[in-house]
Amino acid sequence: MSKAKTRASHKNTAANHAKRDLLLAVVALVAFVGISLGMFTLLNPHAKPPVVLDEATLPKGEKQIALTIVHTNDTWGYLEGCG
Repeated sequence: MSKAKTRASHKNTAANHAKRDLLLAVVALVAFVGISLGMFTLLNPHAKPPVVLDEATLPKGEKQIALTIVHTNDTWGYLEGCG
């Protein structure tokens, strides 16, 4: 074989190895993500159902309170909305 043919053959082989390595890397990444997601799903405990607030009652002797929320864009702590 001539040197030109061996060089072309070597470039072809190197290109095939690069494609194979890229394919293996993508498959390994997808497998890692899939296994990780499966482990998180299997090992995490189930969430508790939310507490239904309609069934909550006030303690005896207590009355409801009124809450006023004051919102301003002021960062100095002043509560007057227009001044």
